[in-house]
Amino acid sequence: MSFDDIRRTRLGNEYEEMQRIQDTPVVSWIAEKGEPPFVEEYLVTFHVRTYISPDTTTNRCQLRIVLPERYPLESPVFTVVGTPVFNPAFFTNGQLGSYRYYPGYTLVDFLEYIFYLLQYCDECIDCNSFSNSEAGLWYRHNKDKPGLFPCDDKEFPLYRELFEEETDTMPGEELSEAPASTFSAPGGSAEGEDDASLSTMDLLYS
Repeated sequence: MSFDDIRRTRLGNEYEEMQRIQDTPVVSWIAEKGEPPFVEEYLVTFHVRTYISPDTTTNRCQLRIVLPERYPLESPVFTVVGTPVFNPAFFTNGQLGSYRYYPGYTLVDFLEYIFYLLQYCDECIDCNSFSNSEAGLWYRHNKDKPGLFPCDDKEFPLYRELFEEETDTMPGEELSEAPASTFSAPGGSAEGEDDASLSTMDLLYS
């Protein structure tokens, strides 16, 4: 199977999985580039409370997902659209900074991670690596103060249970044996690591 065939299969599987979280109470999306099911860019809307400054929150956040030409061998690019969030994991231009990438991860895996990241769930925040140093220092200084974190308590749709009821193959399995890497935003580096024994969300949260 050629890489183009693998990519088209993966894009189709991703689209099918994305449909399972469409128009839920906390997330919806539209395809911005590519003819379904071979979508290459999505605009996702989260209905979740998150910080846009130390004393200001919003209940709605939009995120653009761009799948590069070498996806799934290269990681997606996630960028907040509109007012950037105030979050240690996001650069001030709205782009998600360094995170663990593994070709077996699906887009919905990432969206689940980002959903809880926006809520400042403690297990998602890496206090040793800040893409926004101001937000990171603010979080570190205030993380133990009551009432600040997490800033919302909504739950992500249980899409995986629904998917597994219908099929034994999850999207991304065609490359699930590929090594993990640490992805950095453009200008960073990626270092291969063998973490196949860990679960998807363990890797994302680590």
